[in-house]
Amino acid sequence: MSKSKTTFIMGLALGSVAFGLLCLGISIGVIWAKSYDNGSRSSIETTPVIFSPDSAARAKNLSMATGLISDDVEGLFVLDHENGDLNCMVLNPNNPKTGALFKSNVFSDMAISKESGADLVIVTGAIVVRGTKGNKVPARCVCYVGDASSGKVVGYSLLYDRTIANKGGPQNGPLKVVFAGKTRGEVIDRQ
Repeated sequence: MSKSKTTFIMGLALGSVAFGLLCLGISIGVIWAKSYDNGSRSSIETTPVIFSPDSAARAKNLSMATGLISDDVEGLFVLDHENGDLNCMVLNPNNPKTGALFKSNVFSDMAISKESGADLVIVTGAIVVRGTKGNKVPARCVCYVGDASSGKVVGYSLLYDRTIANKGGPQNGPLKVVFAGKTRGEVIDRQ
């Protein structure tokens, strides 16, 4: 058998295996979906999972991250490394203007300063707080800020008023510390 025929047959065999695995994966997905839809759901009430493409970026003196605030809007968290100000801006879902602004200062909350060599990073993580009632609801994300120099980490959240947002009115308030910890030594300080 020639070398080109052998190469062709091996390529055909590998392609067949890859196609078979793809078909197997699709079949498993279809079977799982059908069994899920046919009443195999748990009797426990579940919260729908909403996937959000959170992102983060860092420059020398500024960091930004996005996180889901409500089902229909995300916030932009902006951290100024020069003064420690952390702001969350939320666009109004009814028009393209800023509808909400929430603020805090990470230098104060972490008891650090730029002069102490603070080296800040920022990221968001998803959370669904259950059992909340009323118009003001916790954001569906936590904004975490870390200091690489001290090892301190602080998580922030906010209360978002859906009624005000639906009416197109402005809202503002504090970013509240919901988590404080360290990456060195004793890790968690409960808030």
